[in-house]
Amino acid sequence: VNAILPTDIKVISIREVASDFNSRFTAINRTYNYVIYNAPISSPIFAELSLWERRALNIDKMNEAAKYLIGENDFTSFRSSQCQSRTPYRSIYRAEFKKYGNFIIFEINGNAFLHHMIRNIIGSFLKVGLSQKKPIWIQQLLD
Repeated sequence: VNAILPTDIKVISIREVASDFNSRFTAINRTYNYVIYNAPISSPIFAELSLWERRALNIDKMNEAAKYLIGENDFTSFRSSQCQSRTPYRSIYRAEFKKYGNFIIFEINGNAFLHHMIRNIIGSFLKVGLSQKKPIWIQQLLD
């Protein structure tokens, strides 16, 4: 199967499911990885695959702020104005930033995500990582 898929998609495992299964609506949780290239000079190789931030980010502050996402929260502050979801409430089970050289990977796992939710979360976390906002600000956005 992997031989016929695009290079950025890989099948890790397969199992049989009911014929009415819909991955978008039936899945019980999802994991999203967002890549930040954190270096003074951008990389043309990774430009299409990551967000570039030239200023140094404080990953410890970002992880402190990520703890506020855990649990069921109202993500109205992070949804797109075009979001058509009936409810802004989502449950987040895990949210963590990890650093690998010049890369910072944000991994978030939850029951579902709103339109542009992750993109907007990252924008807010950049302010925390750049010490423009304190980590508690994320909790205030959720209240």
